[in-house]
Amino acid sequence: MKKEKVILFGAGKLYAERRELVEEKNDVVCILDNKGRMKDASLPRTCLPDELINLPQVPIIIMSDYFVQMVLQVSKIIGETQCNKRIRLGRACYPMSEEEKVLGCEALQIVVEADKVYCVLDNGRRILLEDKQYMKDIWRAVSRKRDKLLDALLSIKTKPVDAYFGRKRGEPVDRYYIEKFLEERKQFIRGKCLEIAEDTYTRRFGEERVTDAMMLHVEGWGTNVVKGNLETGEGITEAAFDTMIITQTLMFIYDVESAARHIFSGLAEGGAALITVSGISQIARYDDDNWGMFHSFYLSGLKRIFYPVFGEENVEIVHYGNVKTAMAFLYGAAREELSDADFDASDADYPVIYGILARKR
Repeated sequence: MKKEKVILFGAGKLYAERRELVEEKNDVVCILDNKGRMKDASLPRTCLPDELINLPQVPIIIMSDYFVQMVLQVSKIIGETQCNKRIRLGRACYPMSEEEKVLGCEALQIVVEADKVYCVLDNGRRILLEDKQYMKDIWRAVSRKRDKLLDALLSIKTKPVDAYFGRKRGEPVDRYYIEKFLEERKQFIRGKCLEIAEDTYTRRFGEERVTDAMMLHVEGWGTNVVKGNLETGEGITEAAFDTMIITQTLMFIYDVESAARHIFSGLAEGGAALITVSGISQIARYDDDNWGMFHSFYLSGLKRIFYPVFGEENVEIVHYGNVKTAMAFLYGAAREELSDADFDASDADYPVIYGILARKR
């Protein structure tokens, strides 16, 4: 394959790291450098930029990320018209990463008009390059243009499809994770069990291991309901329960450190609390209006809450979620509208739910 003749402007770091790619792809007529002729005999012929006027009219590839002044310098020597026809970027011509390969695919063009340098994308959009963030500005513009899924996301309405956590469409997305956490640790649900407001999960996951299913409620009613409050400790008898199931509750308790201490106090020796809390979440409007929603949680905060009370070695904290399930949850999609594969992907930076297993031993 016949190599294309080119002129390089710059023999610094960018050229050094891509020299093999340059020599494999092109026949370098010369390298322009403001320092003049170089002593390195291994380099191709070097010239001052002013000599460009007498060199062949071949593409000029700028081998620097700080290229605006170099482009303007070329335009002063050969004129804006010739410069705009011939100038190219080294990163786009000799890519070493997938990100840089995309630059080449986008048919970038660098143009000079009235002593200003612009990058022109293939859709005609112009980016004025004024400071030393040149490549970052170009990458951002190309990335914004090429992501069709992001374009679709940006077209959605500013209100969710279901403002009730997807309940109008099916089961809320976070319920998948809550139930997965409980299912994977159901062996800890045993003996005398206390659950917040109902006993659904106690009976579902406790099976025959549970001997006594109790509920904790701030108002209290019936024989198997404890009237109490995790924050104040009201109704929490010391060492009374083998298991405490506390799902999606701590967001609505202001003093969560106090709640953690009362959970510990209420557990019998060898007992376990299975707790879930929200990470990325909308406001639970009903709860906030009635008693307040005070928190969303992240890993560092949960460690600060539970480690001092139970001991680090007795606390397991797991995260569930990824950017897709987080967005679906916020937009009001239902659990049934996502695939199992969507839920299997886990990303610690996008936690929809945290599960905490805290043991008293």
